[in-house]
Amino acid sequence: MAENPAKGIFFAQEIHALQKEKLVLQTRRELRKTRIRRLLVEKAQAL
Repeated sequence: MAENPAKGIFFAQEIHALQKEKLVLQTRRELRKTRIRRLLVEKAQAL
């Protein structure tokens, strides 16, 4: 089913939920990248 503004059919809640999930996943990805980078730096300094 597609949105149809003329009939008053909108999917705002679904769109909001998906946008929120996207931001959560992007944040997790950035945190993991930062953690991996930090661990690699620590490992290099230990050598």
